[in-house]
Amino acid sequence: MPRLRSLLTLPNVFRIVLLIICVQAIGYLREEKPPWKSAWGRHKAEGVDPSFREHVSAGLWYGTAARAGIAGAILLLSLAWRRTTAPTSAGTQTLLATSEAASSPSPVVFYSLLGAILAGALAMRVPRMTHSLWGDEADALATYVHGMYKPLKKKDRQGPVYFEGAIWPQTFFSARHGPNNHVLFSASSRLCLEAWRKITSRKDTEFTEWVARIPSLIGGLVSLAGLALLLRRWGVPWLGLLATLFMALHPWHVRYSAEARGYALALAFYPFLLLALSHALDRGRWRAWLTFGLLEFLIMYSWAGMAYAMALLNLVALGLMVSKAGRAQQIVRWVTVNLVAAMLFISLYAPHVPQIAEAHERLQWLRGLPMDAVWFHNLVAEFFTGIPYHRQIASNPGEISWEGLMQTSPVLTYSGFALIILAFLTGLVGLWKWHRQRALLVISTFIAVVLCTVHFKFGIKDELRSWYLIFALPALSITVACGLQLLGTGLCRVFRLRSHLATATVAIALLLIAAASLWVMNWSQMRLPFEDYRGVLAASREKHENFSPKATSNVLMCWLWRYSAVYDPRGEIQVRSGPGLRARMEEIKAKKGELYMVVGFRTLAESSNAEIIAMVEDPALFEKVRLFPSRQSIQMMELYRMR
Repeated sequence: MPRLRSLLTLPNVFRIVLLIICVQAIGYLREEKPPWKSAWGRHKAEGVDPSFREHVSAGLWYGTAARAGIAGAILLLSLAWRRTTAPTSAGTQTLLATSEAASSPSPVVFYSLLGAILAGALAMRVPRMTHSLWGDEADALATYVHGMYKPLKKKDRQGPVYFEGAIWPQTFFSARHGPNNHVLFSASSRLCLEAWRKITSRKDTEFTEWVARIPSLIGGLVSLAGLALLLRRWGVPWLGLLATLFMALHPWHVRYSAEARGYALALAFYPFLLLALSHALDRGRWRAWLTFGLLEFLIMYSWAGMAYAMALLNLVALGLMVSKAGRAQQIVRWVTVNLVAAMLFISLYAPHVPQIAEAHERLQWLRGLPMDAVWFHNLVAEFFTGIPYHRQIASNPGEISWEGLMQTSPVLTYSGFALIILAFLTGLVGLWKWHRQRALLVISTFIAVVLCTVHFKFGIKDELRSWYLIFALPALSITVACGLQLLGTGLCRVFRLRSHLATATVAIALLLIAAASLWVMNWSQMRLPFEDYRGVLAASREKHENFSPKATSNVLMCWLWRYSAVYDPRGEIQVRSGPGLRARMEEIKAKKGELYMVVGFRTLAESSNAEIIAMVEDPALFEKVRLFPSRQSIQMMELYRMR
C-alpha cells in the first residue's frame, strides 16, 4: 500500500488521465467512419452542402484524431517532467515586482480609484445595453444563442411563422456564418437569457438585448480591473490606473464591452494571462504554467481571433526562457501546457472548421471592401482612437470621422490625435528603457497586429475589419499611459515641479485632452444605436399591426442590403430590381396593404440597384418616412413608404 500510494503522484495521475484520453479517442476513431467515408464526404463529392450534424460529426472525428495525437505527445513529453526547476538567480531581472516604490498608493487609495474608474465605465456602457442588435450580433444571436421565427411556407413570408430555437449543439459547434460563433460568449449569453425568462416567466420565443449582452459588460469591466491589477503586480500601480482609464475611454472598449460578441470576454482573460506568464517565467511552478494554459484556452474559446496575439506572446516567452537558468524544465512545462490548451481547444473547435470552409465558399459575395489606401488610413486611425479617418457619406448625420471632426473642432481634434500618437511613440521608448522583458511582452502584441494585417491583405485576401485588432487594446493602453506619464514628467521638469502629485496631475490632464477628442464618438455610442432595427419597425410595421405568429401580415417590408430576421422574420430581401419592386407594389395595392422599403448601404444600393433608388426617391411613388443614422454609413438605413 505505501508503494502504491507513492506511485499516485500528481504527475502519474495526469499520465493516467492522458492514457484514458488516448484509449477513448482511439476507440472512437475505430468505431466511427472517417469523414471521407461518411455522408459528409459523399455529399461533398456530390457538390451537396452537408447538414449541420454531418459537419459536426466530421469535425468531431478530426478533433478526436488531433486529441489522440496531442495526448500521446504529452505522454512522451511527461518523461522529461521534473518536480523542481532551477531558482531564479539573484541578478536576474524578474517580471513581478519584488517591492513597492515609495510613491505607490496604499491599497485603499488604489482600489478606491479603480472603483471610481469602473463606476464611470459602467455609466458609459449601460445606455448601450438596450440598443438594437446590429447585423453581426443579430445573426449570432439567431444562429447560436436564441433562434428565430421562420415562415411556415418558404414561399409565403407574409403568412404564419413558427419559432425555431437554437439547440445547445448549435451553441457549441455551429459556425454557419463563418468564424463568428464566439463560443464562450454564446454559451454564457444563452444562460443569461434562459435565467431571465425563468425569473420573469417569459416565453421561450422572447429575448431582450440587455440580458444577451451581460457577459460582455462583465467581461469589459473585468478587463479594466485586470489591467490595473497586472500593472500593480509589475510594480507600477499609478501607471496601471492611468492605462485602465485610457482603455475605459477608448471607443472600441466602450462599444465592445456592451455588444453581444466575445471580444470583451477575451480581453477580460488577457491581463490575467500576462500575470500568470509573469509568475511562470519568474518562478517556473507548475501551478503558474497550468493557469497560463487554462487562460490561453479560455481566450481562444472566447474569440479565436486572439490567435495572432497568443502566437507572438508565446514566441517572446520562449525567447525569454532560453536566456534563463533551468531553461530546459521551463521549456518542457511551457510546451506541455500549450499542448494541453491546444488539445482542449482543437477538440471543441474542430467541428467549426468544415462549416467555416463551406461558409467561405458560400458567402463569397459578402467579401468585404477593398483593402486600399482608404482602408489603411481608417485602420490606423481606428486602432489608436476608435474613430475612422475618412468620411463616407456626407448626408449621414450620425457618421463620425477624423475628416469631419477636423472641420468642426480642428484644435481639439488635431491636438488629441497628435497627443495619442506622441504618447504611443514615447511610451514604446519608455517601456524599453524601464523593463526589457515586460516591454517585449507588450510589444509582441503590436507585432501580432502587423502579422494579422499582412495575413488578411496577402493571405486571406478579405477585408480586415478594424475591430479585429482589438486584441492589442490592453497593450496600446499600457504604452500610451506610459508615454503620457513620461510626457507629464518632462513637462514638470520644464516648469520645475518636483512632486509626484504634480506629475500625476499633468499626466491625467494630458489624458483628458486626448479623451476629449474621442468624446464625440463615445457620446454617440451611448445614445445612437449602431443599426436601429427596432426604430425602423416602430416607424413602419408596428404602426399598422402587432406581431402575431399565426396571422397573415398585410404589411410588406422590403429590405435592401440591411436586414435582420431576428427583428423582422417576415421581411422580404429578394426585391433587388425595379420590375421586382413594381410587382410587389401592385400586389400590395390589390390587397389594400402597406409597403415599406428600407434602403441600407446607400453607396452599394446606388451602384447596384439604381432603378430601386430612383423609384423610392420619386415623390409620386414613395414618401421618405425617416432616416436612421449610424456612425458608419454602411449601417445607415432610410425608410420609405409607398403612397
